This record gives sequence, structure tokens and C-alpha cells, in this order.
Amino acid sequence: MTRQFSVYLLLVFFAVSASAQERSVARVSSVDFQDISSEGFILADNQQVTVEAVLLESDNNMPSPTQAWIIDGVTRKLVWEASIDSGRETAGPVVVSKETLTLPAGPYEVYYSGYVDWNQSGRWKNVKGIADVVHTVLNEIFDSGKSGGSGDLEDAFDDNSDRLGIVVYAGNASAESNPETLSAAFLENAFLTITGVGDDAYVVEGFSLTRNTDLEIYSLGEIEREGRYDYSWIIDVDSRQTVWSMDYDNSKPAGGAWKNRVSREKISLPAGSYAAFYVTDGSHSASEWNAPPPFDPDFWGVTLKVFDERNLSGIERFDYQN
Repeated sequence: MTRQFSVYLLLVFFAVSASAQERSVARVSSVDFQDISSEGFILADNQQVTVEAVLLESDNNMPSPTQAWIIDGVTRKLVWEASIDSGRETAGPVVVSKETLTLPAGPYEVYYSGYVDWNQSGRWKNVKGIADVVHTVLNEIFDSGKSGGSGDLEDAFDDNSDRLGIVVYAGNASAESNPETLSAAFLENAFLTITGVGDDAYVVEGFSLTRNTDLEIYSLGEIEREGRYDYSWIIDVDSRQTVWSMDYDNSKPAGGAWKNRVSREKISLPAGSYAAFYVTDGSHSASEWNAPPPFDPDFWGVTLKVFDERNLSGIERFDYQN
């Protein structure tokens, strides 16, 4: 084998390796203003992936109407979020955020949304009382002849929509758009799910335990210090006492809007009959968000799991009647 031919083979090898690494395995684009879209991918082994998101940069103290992120399908936790501050500016009001990550094997969900967090805007961040609210709303409606209002953001979004989106590149991976496949591992030990809940909902599910059982609760909702709007709780059917309830103190920020909260708790319940509830108000839910959605929008609701799958045999479901 000649030296020149060896060099040629080496160049071919690097070219093939680079193209394999740069293969697109998930792409989210053509997202509408005030909408969200997602795709997924599954890594066959631990490896590096490259993520590139194109975001819209706004001015006049207005928040960006674009967000992009990735969550782990097994843990439902955030693994990457795009940042305008660390992005690279391009022509026009768009910023490219690009990063290489090392991720373990498994399923991942990729999201891109076009929602505005008005609470973070220049107009809304100092709103405190009802007078401020009325004044701010009127400014948003009429815009006082100035730039930087919601109409300007929507126009900028529409003008650049063909450039906005997120792409994930990986080598040994496969694309997967079925959300049930992506969340299957997380739901392996689940016995009760009330998820994807819409507006004005009141959902209840009964379950009984034949022995003392440790449970994991995963619940997302809309909660502020001043009140709860979308949340879950569990009662003992016999005593009618609440044994667990989601509130501000036992929850954390869930990503997106300030009011999105997530609770991950372990509780131990004795043998007995229980009912899990989930209630929502008239806005901001899995059916229609009015602010940036949480990192795990499909699990808006409550999911109950066991830590040991052998305990699933000691759980029965029943229709609970108030």
C-alpha cells in the first residue's frame, strides 16, 4: 500500500466519522407564535451530541418569544437549555446557540416554543397592584404608538420563522417522534397518571394499597405564593384526611413561566384506600398555554410511581365517587 493511498484512506475515514457525528437525529422548526412543538431521539450509547438552536432576540426590554430545551425521557429532567446570552449573533434579530454535550444512552425530548413571558418584560416586571395591571394591559393593547409591544414581537417572529428552530446532531442514535416510546422508561413503575390536563378540569382516581408502600410523586402545576391554580393532592378515603398536597413550599420552578412549578416527593403510605385529585383553573394548561410552558409540558398533572416494581402487585385501582 502506497503512502499516498494510506493518506487517502485516512482522510476518507475522518470524513465518514465527521458525517456520522453530524447526522441530524431531531429537528424542530416551523413553530408558530404562541405555540410549542417537539421531537425526540434515542441514543444507543453514551456519546457526544451537538445542539444548535436559532432564537429570536428582542429589544426595548421585551423578553424573547423563543425558547429551546432538551429533557431526559427517563428522569424527565432538563439536560440542556438554549441561551441568547451565550449565543452567536447573525444577520437580523436572530441568535444561534450551539453547544456540544455528552449524554448517556437513552431517550430524549427536544422542544421549541414561541411564547412570551410577559412577567419578565420591561413593562410587566414592576407590576405590583391593580392600577399597574390596568395601565400595563392598556399599553399592550394600544402600544401607545411605540415599538416593542406584543404585535412587534409577533411580527418579528413571523418575519424570521423560517430561520427559527432547533437541530440535534449525533452519531449512534435514532429519531423517535412517539412520546409514549420516549417516556416508557419513566412510566415503568407508574400505577396512576393524570397528565395532559386541560382547563377547568377536576379529575380524581382511586387506588388501594394492600401493604405499606413508598411512593414517588411527580406533579406539575400552576402555583404562586399567593395561591394555587393547577395542583394535585391525595386523601385517605376512609378518614377523608389529606395525606399529601402540592403547594409552593414543596415544589420548585418547572421551567418556562414563573408560575410553573414541579413537585418530586417521596411519601410512605400505610395499607388502605386513597384518592388522587388534580384540578385546574380556566387558563394556562396543557390544552393552551398563556405563558412559556414548563420543561415537561406533557406531564402537566400528577403521576404516582413505586420505587420497587414488586409493589405494583399490591396496588389496585378503583373508581372513586365523592
